[in-house]
Amino acid sequence: MNSEPGFEAEDGAPRQYVLKGIRPPAGSPVDSKVGPQDPADFIHVRRYKAPNWATTEGVAKKRRAIERKGLPGFAGWKFVTLTLDPEKFGHDPLKGYQAGRRKLSKFMHACREAGLWSKSAKWCWKLEFQRNGWAHWHLLIEHRPKWTEHEFREVLPKLWGHGFTQVEAVRTDDYAYSFKYAFKPVLQQDDEDLFGVSTYALPDWFLDHYRPSTDGNDKPESFSRVRFWQTSKGFYTGGLDDEKRDDEEPPASCYLPFPARAAADRAGSTLQVVARTATGKYVKSAVVTLLGCVSAFWSATAWETYRGRAWGLAVESFIVPTSQLNIRETWLLKELKERNRLTPQRAELLPDRNWRTC
Repeated sequence: MNSEPGFEAEDGAPRQYVLKGIRPPAGSPVDSKVGPQDPADFIHVRRYKAPNWATTEGVAKKRRAIERKGLPGFAGWKFVTLTLDPEKFGHDPLKGYQAGRRKLSKFMHACREAGLWSKSAKWCWKLEFQRNGWAHWHLLIEHRPKWTEHEFREVLPKLWGHGFTQVEAVRTDDYAYSFKYAFKPVLQQDDEDLFGVSTYALPDWFLDHYRPSTDGNDKPESFSRVRFWQTSKGFYTGGLDDEKRDDEEPPASCYLPFPARAAADRAGSTLQVVARTATGKYVKSAVVTLLGCVSAFWSATAWETYRGRAWGLAVESFIVPTSQLNIRETWLLKELKERNRLTPQRAELLPDRNWRTC
């Protein structure tokens, strides 16, 4: 069996074994190195992507979680987009975002006072970034008063005052489009590197912003915790406690701001580790954070698979040596190691199934 050019290992064995998660043939130089395996030395590791606002996959998880809480019918509502005029903020997107964030609640209040919608009207809004890096907000608003769409469009820009507004009426058959349109990633980009690691598509000014406390009285500021989604009281129809809001910021006493890029990098280095029985039955799992580069981890996993010291169960789902895991949460790994009974040798005998999710 010939391997593709550039994919030969040092000992000449074909590298496609790495890609397919298959051990080299019996008697090969690599296979002869594999002896009896202690289950405590191995663990099942698979890709883990938490719900987030920065990637297509993460946003889809956020949207599904919100839908499970119960959504109102949106027929007759207004779908409003608020953007920022760069000229008003010296072409500084950070200054524009900070002004827009401060203005948003005042804008909503002014619209209610003007009678654009009632004080009991339900609403939700979602923060996104345009491709040029500037923030904008999508709003879905329950609109019952007798304002014409023309009057609505005339008044909104005056009350917003920071840029441009766009208004669309939500028809009965527009519900799915309008709601899901508001649930794109915060920036429409979802590139992946060679190892399938999603790029966090957020503007640099947002990722790197950090303002330390200057005199001990003002709070340091960063965007590691930002409200991307908010709803009015009574928005959900599934009985959600209205006091428990999405992306609620923690009390200042237990939260130290740090740049959002650090949070994004940490999220991109998370994995799920799973302890299993010898027949593959789930026992227990935990989400852990790699201290090193996640791409380097998958590269090392490919090499261990080639050596017969790891076994591929699915895409980004492997039985690997626990010594390969350089993680923050070492205390979590200890119990999982003690309870794990699955090794690469035993994994060879498992039936084909989606071991990435089960």
